[in-house]
Amino acid sequence: MDNKLIILNNKKRYKSMKKQIIIFAICIITMLPAMAEQTEAPQLPQATTEQKEKPQFEGYQRNIFVGLLGANFFIGANYDMRINPGRMDGIGFRVGIGGLIASAIREGKETTAGIVTFPLEFNHVLGKRRHSFVSGVGLLPVYLSGEQTNIKDNSLVFRESGFGIAGYCVLGYRWQPLGDGIIFQINWNPLVGPGGFAPMWFGLGIGVSFKT
Repeated sequence: MDNKLIILNNKKRYKSMKKQIIIFAICIITMLPAMAEQTEAPQLPQATTEQKEKPQFEGYQRNIFVGLLGANFFIGANYDMRINPGRMDGIGFRVGIGGLIASAIREGKETTAGIVTFPLEFNHVLGKRRHSFVSGVGLLPVYLSGEQTNIKDNSLVFRESGFGIAGYCVLGYRWQPLGDGIIFQINWNPLVGPGGFAPMWFGLGIGVSFKT
């Protein structure tokens, strides 16, 4: 009898152990997908190609900016645009207006001089994203005026005015946003005109860029 009881007890233990092993195996199989997801290697960002692609848009790249020196001579407003839709680079143009008015008093006489410039520029932007190289040529119609008066009796000494024209080149760096935002540009603008050649002439520009 004792041997039979021992055999029966062993069978019960074996069945119980077998049942526990089966349950444990089912649990492991169920947990494997979750464990695989947690231990899976992190996905690296696709930065090599997607981030370097040029921005996609349907309108035209347009820029409105304030210019200091350069073809504006002192300060002016400018409009710049690419002529091919959907591109931040390529050929385009710039038109603007600028100038300066100044006066001085010397030896009892007041002298006032003014200059108004109208830059007309054909340019090219090399660079499909934020950093670009700008080159171009332009014509610079200029209106000049000046007069001198005696302060004592306010009599006119002289008054002169007239139009002239000059040419200039553009070589510079442009930072522009991928969407709408701030644009910045620095230029080397050598001038050629009736007064000769002025190589050491530079200009700055800052404004807004938008795509419409």
